[in-house]
Amino acid sequence: MAKNVGGTERIARGLIGAALVFVALGSGRGKATRLAVLVGGAELLYTAATQYCPANAALGRDTAVEERDLVEMPA
Repeated sequence: MAKNVGGTERIARGLIGAALVFVALGSGRGKATRLAVLVGGAELLYTAATQYCPANAALGRDTAVEERDLVEMPA
């Protein structure tokens, strides 16, 4: 599994995912809504932690390329 989630996207996924998990756990909404929000938040946290997103791969989107390009630049 090649990484396809870069730094800025990874931070955004982590923050939004954590917020969704907290909202789901503290929400007074229906069970189905809480479950959907919880699953969405957990998915964002997982993709942030692994730096791999199947949806990005399916769309041919790779935001980790920018980081690889910076690392490979000669000094």
